[in-house]
Amino acid sequence: MITMVQAKWRMWAIYLPVLALVSVVMAAAQEPFGQGMEPVTDNVRITPAASACDDDCFFAPPRCPFYFQADAVMLRRDVHGAMDAATLNSTDNVVLSTRDLDMPFSAGPRFLVGHTFGDSVYQVEFSYFWLNDVDEAAAVRDNTPNSQGTQGNLFSPFTGFGATPTVGLDYNNFVSIREFSFMHNMELNLRRQLPMPPGMLSTSFLIGARFMGIRERFSYYSESAAPAPATTNLVRVSTRNELYGFQIGQLFEFNVDRQWWINTELKGAICNNAAGQETLYTQTIGGVATSFTGTRGKDGTSFIGDLAVTLVCRPMPHLTTRIGYQAIWVTGAAIGARNFNPDVNILSNGPAQIDLRGTVVYHGPHAGLELAW
Repeated sequence: MITMVQAKWRMWAIYLPVLALVSVVMAAAQEPFGQGMEPVTDNVRITPAASACDDDCFFAPPRCPFYFQADAVMLRRDVHGAMDAATLNSTDNVVLSTRDLDMPFSAGPRFLVGHTFGDSVYQVEFSYFWLNDVDEAAAVRDNTPNSQGTQGNLFSPFTGFGATPTVGLDYNNFVSIREFSFMHNMELNLRRQLPMPPGMLSTSFLIGARFMGIRERFSYYSESAAPAPATTNLVRVSTRNELYGFQIGQLFEFNVDRQWWINTELKGAICNNAAGQETLYTQTIGGVATSFTGTRGKDGTSFIGDLAVTLVCRPMPHLTTRIGYQAIWVTGAAIGARNFNPDVNILSNGPAQIDLRGTVVYHGPHAGLELAW
């Protein structure tokens, strides 16, 4: 699965620049929106000025001097791979893992403000969105008798799920996990409208800068009656990802009817990821707690792929409605659960480790309005 996903990203990384280069070459080879072009209707010509807030221009999308978009987004966070947290009676009978965390759609606002430079083919856009926190938990309990004369046969990842059973780490009667995630995104892009023959398809190329921040926290907690009176183990992993880099993209706007368009936008960014993680491990035996803390930071390279398909309706000259579906995937991320280290020696004595091999996908619907003037 990882190989297939990586292959698709490599294909995107190859085809998107090639498509952009071909479009730019076509733009250079033609006079953009020249005055000699044939009109689409009796009173409309394909020029940036003609399509700027012109209610009678059906083929060309609106290109007003200023425009503002406000969308509501609902994205679901899907992480590639799962982390097992507990087994029952054996090493392979998994009864708790991150698969048991029901990750819902997370809502948030997205804003975009743009400006068209006069009658030129250039536009500048700034956008920002964030998602509300995702905070989910799952737990399992077992009260069956064990070989230690107490209750509980839940085995932990610290011992390979009972491969080498250890009192104080295994023979648990309760295990819980919890995952928290927050994401926000910021972009500044320069967009160039590309010349196209009169028809229903318009396209533009963009280049710009992108920042994405992802913060996560993963917690593991277990309780055991042995050794008496009680033993608990708590591991809390906090990770941060600060991705920033350059991106390119292409927008295709297909006019399907008098006031309707189907827009497809592809974007790809190569980013530096200033990542870090902090792990707190606390073991409590007989009411006496011992804590250890480890931190690690590292720079890595991440890829952001962004695909959005949007149905656009322009019922009035200065108002556009939008509804669609978007998918954003990120590679090279420090995911909270992936940075849970089951090695007790490293948790207690260090050195702390960091895993930047995580892949996360955010996908879901969006809807909103655009005002232009």
